Amino acid sequence: MNESLAEVELTQRRLLSVYWLFIWRGMLGGAVFGAIIGFVIGLVIGFMHGDLGSASLLIAAAGFIVGIVWSVLVLRMALTKRYKDFRIAIVGL
Repeated sequence: MNESLAEVELTQRRLLSVYWLFIWRGMLGGAVFGAIIGFVIGLVIGFMHGDLGSASLLIAAAGFIVGIVWSVLVLRMALTKRYKDFRIAIVGL
């Protein structure tokens, strides 16, 4: 194990740094990818002359799935990022 690594205290500032990254990237990416998925599904259903009203369930389900996948990716970003004065490490006991 690298001796230069040391456990640091979980302060309010450090907690908020991780939380803020997770929230803003999650919301921004979720909105962008949700809009893209919704637009593409709506476009396809429109070209097929389908009922856009009934497509809302499909669009919502696709948005839900994209949101889950995106949130996992954002969590990975938060865990691998090097913050100003710390980084998060997952270690075995």
